[in-house]
Amino acid sequence: MKLAAARVAAAMLLAEIERRPHAAADVCVTELQQLWSGFGSVLLVNDALIVKEVRLPDRDLSYPELRDLGSHRVEAAFYERHAARLLAEPIALRVPKPLLVRADEQQITICMTRLDGEAVNGDLDRATAHAALETLAGLHAAYWGIGEAEIDGLHEHGSFWHLDARQAEFREMPHGGWEGRLRLAARALDLRLKADAMQTCVHGDPKDANFFFAPSGAQLFDFQWIGRAPPSKDLAYLFTCCARVKAPAVEAALLAHYHAALTEKLRAKGIEPPPLRAVRDSLQLAYADLARWMSGWEGGWWAKPLLSARTRLLLDELDGGTPLRDEQAYIDAVFARFPP
Repeated sequence: MKLAAARVAAAMLLAEIERRPHAAADVCVTELQQLWSGFGSVLLVNDALIVKEVRLPDRDLSYPELRDLGSHRVEAAFYERHAARLLAEPIALRVPKPLLVRADEQQITICMTRLDGEAVNGDLDRATAHAALETLAGLHAAYWGIGEAEIDGLHEHGSFWHLDARQAEFREMPHGGWEGRLRLAARALDLRLKADAMQTCVHGDPKDANFFFAPSGAQLFDFQWIGRAPPSKDLAYLFTCCARVKAPAVEAALLAHYHAALTEKLRAKGIEPPPLRAVRDSLQLAYADLARWMSGWEGGWWAKPLLSARTRLLLDELDGGTPLRDEQAYIDAVFARFPP
């Protein structure tokens, strides 16, 4: 969107939100980023508001583009139907406050408050990793035990890499070596994570670029991939993408910190928390599930040492280092070793 047109559109949005006229000439608009697939942009208005404008292009869309468009509709549903509850006490999650949400077949507009935290450039240190885990624990506790019929506009299966949405990458996985064994185990991992007793709503893309940090804690945004899944999916991605866990002791300490935060929040709701062992087991499966996507992704691995080591250990535990006869054999092995 040209900035002159963006100022006019922003002035109209401000007039609708504040119920008073705004002159386009008095509105300051800065484009923060372009959206994937040329779907629109994210704008900063008057240094105070964030406006996400999604516009459907006038052409046939590929499956990946349709998937991304669906994620924008999910984010609109999140801000329209879920964010207010998460912002309010006792949850008090630090997410943008929605001011206006509008969606039709051709365009999606989300206007929200600007968060006041600061970005972290590069890997999270111990303090910021702890803050991020505490915020994720708050999100997970808010949706703990959610059923399939309760997602209310969010993804049926949370996270951007789940197997149903990533069949193209699955088809590109190697057939030989440990990645070939992972290919055979992919369906088993997916089914077991979907059957996990610890169902909640995960953020689905908890990388450093989607967190801000303030003295009050970590702030979370970009809810395109929020949906039902076990919390281990968020943990696997955070540990892999921005915490860069390299030693088992570091992973154990971070996992214990998350579990303590989750335990506190669940007990405040009168819910018995899962044992740490259950979260650790689920994390093993989530690491391998994430590795499955990376194995076939055209962008290649960006955390191979971490994920490959953990995934090979899991596969060795399931098949003893030799491929099992078929997918069903891996389903049987996964559910026997990790009963839901």
